Amino acid sequence: MGKYFTYSFYEKNLQRGELWLKAPDGTVFSAFETLSSVFIKYKDVDAVDLEGGPGVTFFTELTSGQDILRFDVMQDVLFIETKRGNFFDQITLENGQIKPVNQDNNFYTSANARRMGFPDYWFDENNRKIYIVSNKVQSHTPDLSGCLIEYVVEQFDMNSSVLDIKLLFYLHYNFGVYDFYPNFPIMEPPKLTYNKSTKMFNISHILRGPRKNFGFVSINILKDQNLDVKNINAFFPYKKTKTIDYDVIIQKTLTVDSDLY
Repeated sequence: MGKYFTYSFYEKNLQRGELWLKAPDGTVFSAFETLSSVFIKYKDVDAVDLEGGPGVTFFTELTSGQDILRFDVMQDVLFIETKRGNFFDQITLENGQIKPVNQDNNFYTSANARRMGFPDYWFDENNRKIYIVSNKVQSHTPDLSGCLIEYVVEQFDMNSSVLDIKLLFYLHYNFGVYDFYPNFPIMEPPKLTYNKSTKMFNISHILRGPRKNFGFVSINILKDQNLDVKNINAFFPYKKTKTIDYDVIIQKTLTVDSDLY
C-alpha cells in the first residue's frame, strides 16, 4: 500500500478468503463462476506489477478464489476488494445469469490511483446513491514535519449507474516538529458516517506524525448537491505550532473553519 499507509488493528486481522455465492436457481458456485460476466470486464485493467509479483493481476485475485478481502452488496451494486484494488459495479439478471449493467471500468488500484485500499462508504437507500471516501498521502516535507493529504468523495448513482467525483480537496498538516526524523507520517484509512439531523457527513481518520504520536482528524461535510466542507478539527499532541492549510478543488462554496485542539 506504500510507505505512508498502514492498517488499523481490524484491517490487520483480515484474512484472504474464498467467496462462494448462491446462483439465482439456488445452486451454489464459486464467485468466479457466478460472477464471471462481471469479472471478465476487469481482465486487462491492471498491468502494473505490485506486491503480488509477476503475473498477478486484479483479475487473477478475483478468480483465484482466495484473494478477496472485502465483499458487499447494496441492492444491485457489488463492492469487491482485493490487495491490488477494488470496484463498485452495478449488476442485473439476464437469462438466469448475473451480468454488469454496463462496461464502464470502475476499478482503482490500491497503489497509484485516486482511491487507496480500504475506502469507506455510506449507502443512501432513499436516493439510491453510494458515497465513497478515500484518503492518500500525496507528499511530505523534507524534514517530515508535515504532509499533504488528498481526500476524495465519490458518488455512485445507482439510478444512472454512473460513478463520479463529488468532492476533491487537499489538506496540508504541519506537525510542529522541525528536526529530521526517520519515520514517515502514518495515515490510516478514513471512516465515513452520516448524521441525518445535521445533514452532515463526517470523515475521520488517525494520522500519526514522524514520532508516531497519536493524531486524529475529523472533517464535517454538508450533504447537498455538490457537498461543502464546513469545518475541520484535528488533534495533534506534538510540540510547538500546529497548523492546517486547505485547498478545496471541487466545491460550491469555500467556507472552511479550521479548529485545532
